[in-house]
Amino acid sequence: VRTYLAGADPRLEGREWLADQCSVADPYLFVMLRWAHRQDIALDEFANLARFSERMYDDPGVRAAIAAEEDAGTQPNRNEESYRDVSQTLRGTSDLRAQRV
Repeated sequence: VRTYLAGADPRLEGREWLADQCSVADPYLFVMLRWAHRQDIALDEFANLARFSERMYDDPGVRAAIAAEEDAGTQPNRNEESYRDVSQTLRGTSDLRAQRV
């Protein structure tokens, strides 16, 4: 997983999506980021992936999909605060919003 993420991070430099527009690769990348988090893979060095993950967690459609997984019993339950906690963890200690300015 870490090798894949190391290749994906530079691809997102200055971009919102892996391709020129949102593609099937983007939700897959988001799933990989969730796997990385569950495997305690540190993502502090991947600022582009952290920014991407934060944006994905903020998307209402993504939240609806995660909630549907939870309702089906395939994921642990998360509330609004835990979504933010995961996003904060994926971002590491840097403040990406300040870096975007």
